[in-house]
Amino acid sequence: QSAFENQDAVVSVVDPDRIPEQKAMIDAAIAAGVSRFVPSEFGDNTVDERVRDLVPLYNEKWNIAEYLRTKESDGFSWTALITGPMFDWALKSGFLGFDLEAHTAGIADQGTVSFALTKPTTVASAVANMLQDSELLKATTNKYIYIASYTTTQNDILAKLQKLTDDHWRMEREHSQQVLAKHSELYHKVAEKMPVVPLLNRAGTHEAAFGDIRKVEGGLWNEKLGLPKDDLEEDLK
Repeated sequence: QSAFENQDAVVSVVDPDRIPEQKAMIDAAIAAGVSRFVPSEFGDNTVDERVRDLVPLYNEKWNIAEYLRTKESDGFSWTALITGPMFDWALKSGFLGFDLEAHTAGIADQGTVSFALTKPTTVASAVANMLQDSELLKATTNKYIYIASYTTTQNDILAKLQKLTDDHWRMEREHSQQVLAKHSELYHKVAEKMPVVPLLNRAGTHEAAFGDIRKVEGGLWNEKLGLPKDDLEEDLK
């Protein structure tokens, strides 16, 4: 609470293991007189029950949003940002199925499913612009908002990587349903919950296109928040 004194807003970026601890942070923020809390979302669309079914971990994020709803008042509000995976991390870690060193690609199904990715710097701009504009603060009160640097496909990324590296990458196709079945079973059996990354990946590249957040009610907030128009090929380069 003392850390939150004299602050207008708290932006939480705790990692997945600490999502439940945000309840204590929310209580402290309210006690300290904070007016806006931004929970640690910044990823896949946890509003969609189908996505939460794919990735059980996301229920923790949903529970925090439910807790925030019980705390709404004239002096306290919240905003949650859905961004799709963070571009830089998702590419470098292999999360998207690409090995940048070996020049190999693991493609889900036909590789044609559209999904959102957002650069961390663009996420930061969205939060900063919102907090510094009274009209945007009002418009984003007690709601989820959606942003994306790009909406792309695995095939599109692969084509751009092959162009930039002037190399033909070895490709292996995977059926998303088989990957989901295998890793869902492992997730529930293994105490460390290690197989969560393939599950997170399929929340975006799944054939049902849960990762295309352009389709949500209200659409993307990029223009309203004054965000830059990111260029996927330039950022891949």
